[in-house]
Amino acid sequence: MSRILVIEADRQALRDIAQSLQRQGLSADDTASARDALYRVTSGAYALVIVAYDLPEIDGPALVAAMRATGLSVPMLAIDAQGSIERCVRMLKAGADDYQPFPLDLEELGARVLALLRRQARPPAPADDAAAARLQAGGIVLDRIRRIALVDATLVELRPTEFRLLEFLMLNADRVMTRRMILEAVWQHHFDPGTNLIEVHVKQLRAKLRDPDGRRFIHTVRRAGYYFSGDAPDARREARGEGGEDDTNALPHRRGEARPSALHSRA
Repeated sequence: MSRILVIEADRQALRDIAQSLQRQGLSADDTASARDALYRVTSGAYALVIVAYDLPEIDGPALVAAMRATGLSVPMLAIDAQGSIERCVRMLKAGADDYQPFPLDLEELGARVLALLRRQARPPAPADDAAAARLQAGGIVLDRIRRIALVDATLVELRPTEFRLLEFLMLNADRVMTRRMILEAVWQHHFDPGTNLIEVHVKQLRAKLRDPDGRRFIHTVRRAGYYFSGDAPDARREARGEGGEDDTNALPHRRGEARPSALHSRA
């Protein structure tokens, strides 16, 4: 049985989350202490961590970043009583893999947890199939067995969601992948197509992959999606009519609308 660590100070929320996880056949431990959480995650006992934004000692993003700094690679699901776009972005940038605002739909919470666990447990590519086990293009090597990435022979640390996003784009190199295709392949459940969840992760991934020469591997095609290419991008971007950095530098918002006060993650 997979064990989940829930970091939350609200006792009622803890009871609701524990019941939701039990219905999925999962067991949960809980704590409201950042110090205790850091101690617990180093034990390697947990398959997933659920962490609240508002905690007594430090805020959720700081705790998530601290846990990632220990080398923790298991999925993290952020929950937030306020549910603003800005807070969502902070959690994702700190290292969370998913984000669900209050009021919590417990059925949705359980589905998100199971989706994250499925992705974490997905078996690696067969070791005897070199083509399937390793993706390589333009100085990037993606090792699908060890789940690591190299850029010009330098190890780049990718979070699980960043790895899956890069893997999906490289498997479909030089083909434009729509936002919906990316959401379904990488997150395995339907988000509101108006959310900038993809843009946030693409921006973070680009920052990690960019070498000193300033090459870009993940390209934006306006009103279409994204594609990966290891080739020189300049002429290709002009031919496809792509956008530049402006597409992902802005704080996430809904296209064509004023910035909302909360993230809507349901399709």
